[in-house]
Amino acid sequence: LYDATKLMTKDMGGDPNKKEKGPSPTRQQRMFYERIISVVNKADLRSTFEPVRRYEIKNYNYIKSGWLLHDMTLNKARHLRCEWYEEHSRWESNLDQLTFAHIMASGELERKFVLDEPDDNVLAAMPKETDAHEWHELLDEGEAAEYEREHYKRKSLEDDVENHEELEDTLEDGEKDSTVRFCARVVSGDVIREERKLWTHIQNSRNKQKKAKK
Repeated sequence: LYDATKLMTKDMGGDPNKKEKGPSPTRQQRMFYERIISVVNKADLRSTFEPVRRYEIKNYNYIKSGWLLHDMTLNKARHLRCEWYEEHSRWESNLDQLTFAHIMASGELERKFVLDEPDDNVLAAMPKETDAHEWHELLDEGEAAEYEREHYKRKSLEDDVENHEELEDTLEDGEKDSTVRFCARVVSGDVIREERKLWTHIQNSRNKQKKAKK
């Protein structure tokens, strides 16, 4: 995270080796995120029966914030943008890329619990010959709140058993959740360049067809 922060500073036109007097907002922000990693991922605080789910700021979460595409007709897109802005405003830092990486990491951790996804050890053993790492599924509004109600404010064990039996009956009846899932996609510079080449090729082909018709 330290090296990534230096690269982000360089991309923004700053001097990554410049030493400031006192703690800078960027340094405080980076150290806070590092502290999250050391606390949340600590094995001593986790039950042996608990799924392994880590807070991880991964390389593919680092972005160049000059390249953004939002569908502002979607509530999830607006929510992601607002969450990013709110977190960034807390630090008064110039590195919105670092803030975005944290938003993606914390959102991924929350989603794993809410949707009861396979733990990180199982995911690590899965094949990675796809672009799945570019797609970050976003929680639907209210899903996190519903998760908290179900897991932290249970009335009784009998209620849990009853709810589980109702869910099993629903699945046996063939009813499926038709909720459409939305994702934020973070792509590398190489992917963007290839897709721009493809887009340019398509545009040139269309222009040639238009000229031929004239």
